[in-house]
Amino acid sequence: MKSKDIDNPNSPENLLVPWINSNTTRFYAYGNGDTVTFGKTLLACIFDFADSHNKLLEMYNWLDSQEARDVLLSEACDTSGGWILDAVEQMVQLVNKLENDTDDDTDEIIKKIIDENAYYLEPLRYDLVLK
Repeated sequence: MKSKDIDNPNSPENLLVPWINSNTTRFYAYGNGDTVTFGKTLLACIFDFADSHNKLLEMYNWLDSQEARDVLLSEACDTSGGWILDAVEQMVQLVNKLENDTDDDTDEIIKKIIDENAYYLEPLRYDLVLK
């Protein structure tokens, strides 16, 4: 499925997919490594980018959507799109567990989990930049 904003240079298909593919190509060129950790690194970079544009919660919600699954699992996106979704699913499960176990505000729980995932944040060869 394509997003409604396919002509938008900052749509997920036009912004995230090429960035994911470029960084994944570099990941493979340097001998691979732990795909789980690399998926979490890509996710941490996506959240860092979203936070820099005050869109952190919107990005979390989008990543937990069918549209995100369609984009990240599309033929256009490298296999690391699935690694990102695996990391998102772990976060969603943790958020759901904490929602049931605490009286904390959901948005605060999400932010806390994203902050914990920042452990995986590291500079990549290619940066996410709005066009």
